[in-house]
Amino acid sequence: MVESLDPTANQHPVPAERRLPLPLQYTVSASLVGLYANPMATEFVFKTHAGKSSDKRMTYKTYKQILNAESQANYPSDAVLFHSIRAPPSLRPAMKVSDISGIPTAYTEPNTRLNYATVDEFNTIRYLPQE
Repeated sequence: MVESLDPTANQHPVPAERRLPLPLQYTVSASLVGLYANPMATEFVFKTHAGKSSDKRMTYKTYKQILNAESQANYPSDAVLFHSIRAPPSLRPAMKVSDISGIPTAYTEPNTRLNYATVDEFNTIRYLPQE
């Protein structure tokens, strides 16, 4: 029995009539041929993300940077700018602050519905005259 000069002749999963020419076959790995290319084709199509770098993160501008950029540019008087856009009311609940000290709080006195942050404020609210 004469051995073939092709080292992949006996172990190649693709039939001989569907194999790529030898120089091209050895330059492209088998995983790429199976996943991305038609074995009968001579050109390979690879997935690319043109213009995007995987290690680059999106940078955001602060409000001051946006206002500064708008003030330096010469926009027409009727142009819509960032500071002229009206936003709808927030969907998040408003932050509760103490009615006495202004400190953020989670407590409300049930009779007067006043917010308080400390025990001293609670005692002050309790001793307020009822109106």
